[in-house]
Amino acid sequence: PEHYDLVFKPNFENIDYDGFAKISVIIHNKSDHITLHSRNILILKAILRQSKDEYNTTITYNYSAEKVNFNFHKFVSGACDLTIHFIGYLNASFNGFTRVFYTRHKLYGAMTNMHQEEARRVFPCFDEPAMKATFNISVIVPNQMTTLSNMPIVTIEACEKNNSLKKVSFAKTPKMSTYLVAIVVGYYESFKRTSLDGKVVITMYTLQGREKQVAFALDVAVRVLDFLQKQLKIAYHLPKIDFVPIENFTIEGMENWGLITIVAEHLLVDETTSYIIKRIIVDVIAHEFAHQWFGNLVTPEWWSHYWLNEGLANFISTICQYSLFPQWEEADTTLARVVSPAFNKDSFESTHPIIFDYKGRSDRNSLYDEITYKKSEAILLMIANLIGYDKFFKALFLYLTRHKFGNVKSNDLLASFDELSGKSIGEVMKQWLYQKGYPLISVYFKTNCSLSISQHKTRTKARLCVRLTQRKFKMSKYLTNKEKKIKWNIPVTYFDVKTSANKSIWFSQKIIFIDTPNQIILNYDGSGYYRTRYSRSMYNTLYKLLRRNLLNAKTRFVLQNDFFALVKAGFLSTTDYLRFLTAYKGEEDLSVWKSVDESFEEIDLILSNTKLQINFRTGVRRFLKEAFRKYGLRKVNEEKDWISVIRTIIFKRLGLFGEKTVVSEANEQFQIYINSYEELDANLRHAIFCTLAANSNDIQFKALIMVKFL
Repeated sequence: PEHYDLVFKPNFENIDYDGFAKISVIIHNKSDHITLHSRNILILKAILRQSKDEYNTTITYNYSAEKVNFNFHKFVSGACDLTIHFIGYLNASFNGFTRVFYTRHKLYGAMTNMHQEEARRVFPCFDEPAMKATFNISVIVPNQMTTLSNMPIVTIEACEKNNSLKKVSFAKTPKMSTYLVAIVVGYYESFKRTSLDGKVVITMYTLQGREKQVAFALDVAVRVLDFLQKQLKIAYHLPKIDFVPIENFTIEGMENWGLITIVAEHLLVDETTSYIIKRIIVDVIAHEFAHQWFGNLVTPEWWSHYWLNEGLANFISTICQYSLFPQWEEADTTLARVVSPAFNKDSFESTHPIIFDYKGRSDRNSLYDEITYKKSEAILLMIANLIGYDKFFKALFLYLTRHKFGNVKSNDLLASFDELSGKSIGEVMKQWLYQKGYPLISVYFKTNCSLSISQHKTRTKARLCVRLTQRKFKMSKYLTNKEKKIKWNIPVTYFDVKTSANKSIWFSQKIIFIDTPNQIILNYDGSGYYRTRYSRSMYNTLYKLLRRNLLNAKTRFVLQNDFFALVKAGFLSTTDYLRFLTAYKGEEDLSVWKSVDESFEEIDLILSNTKLQINFRTGVRRFLKEAFRKYGLRKVNEEKDWISVIRTIIFKRLGLFGEKTVVSEANEQFQIYINSYEELDANLRHAIFCTLAANSNDIQFKALIMVKFL
């Protein structure tokens, strides 16, 4: 395909639409037919035109393959136009062309969401990411409706037969994939800003009555665009970018080129918005904006390489957040938000490689899981730490400029890393991209190491060293014979406790030795995608270091998170874990607190309705008492936002586990709220409601669920 001319006329009474498409194609080899993707579309008529010749077509459907064939009964080649008149259905699934209900107006509008094989539900097309083309789009709608598409409006014409309708036509798009085509028809107010370089109009649309609540999101969008253009050193290629809220949207956002659709709540901020929600809003805006380069400008050739979109967008959005809000980096949650969820998914047999053989709709769930989004970001983090962030971004610039408006495979990105780093990054990383799962490194001291370490036989005195072994990590610690043979080429970073030296090695064999008698800590910076198990004597030393607060936050997170994973996999006992956790009583890091709390939740679930659960909850309440006294029940003036989140975690856990002081405080704050409408602490609100739900009687619970809150 070369170009699409598309016209849509929604009918909101019949919840369907008329569609007209003129698809300009080049037939390279003589053929008597053209096959397009189509699903749930009724083709009324199709004509093939070539110069002055015109051919009627016979239309046949292949429903299982989601294709329609147009046979024009004569072999032709060269440039042709296929003109199609069709009818489609405005569904309610948020896939394809979907109707949207606007509560305030009590009227329907419509939007498109064409991701992964959904464009074929909107218009007949070549619905594969490599089949790029340009698009001219027009929409015929009632005069009062806001109408948007990828590009700016070029004309608005009154319809001759019906003055209540208008035909809105948009400028020609750049060359792009069908899944990025977008239309929104609805009832909106709008607020505009110009980018800091004066070249891009940024518009934040909002539902009526919420105009003041989009100011934060609009300001963030302006700053995100400025950051991305400077960081990537490549300008945004369209003259405008719109952000449109969609009520009850089933996904967080969709990165349509020039027209980003986002679940409505992720654009709204007021005085009741919590710190966590603000971070989510910034993350979503930055993520969808990053897709304008990674996915839109440069697009994977096939969905098997979809990680190139999501992994890079996640990676860039994280860096963007900390650039725009440097105070947030003090509570960096990357390990808890990215690496830990990836580990959890990747520990089971049901996991899949980052790059996998995508065969169709049945594989779609694998495109949206923690492997595609989180593990791919974790691997990119590992690469960035290997080659340095400066070379990493230079490689991204090379990747984007070399392939702009085109399609890529994973090797294209890896080749850029190789070229800019001067290292064989691509060859090493293929293991991590094509092999599912991840390694567990076991660390323990070994005596009589002289022959193991030396390249030649010597008679030197035997000495102590550290032995490393690797195997695949699984939630079931037992491996199949095939799994026992799996290994990775692991970039290992470690910290020598005695010398305070940070060192790096490549671990590509099943067993290696490190020539040191000192305690070492692997993955101390959290950049490695592997777990570590230590010997009991080493854990004892680590426990003492933790009690003395001598380890940084990332190391503390890795040690705790790995330990609990080893418990779940059967390598270590729950009792050992709870004893080890007593070294964290003075913990001050948000990510560590999140991980510790999640472990409490999992253990409590396993112990449900047993006598052990009572003892466990008592022990947790005792463990949390010190932190509870430190952070208190209520926010202190001028405290940092992430401290409020730690308080929320502790408050919620103590409340769920029946701590009387916390339950009483939750009841008191809730009564003030419902009697005087005094707003609850935005950060503590969730914990208060959870505490009340867990400790209420029937009357209190009914009162709770009657309260509306965001």
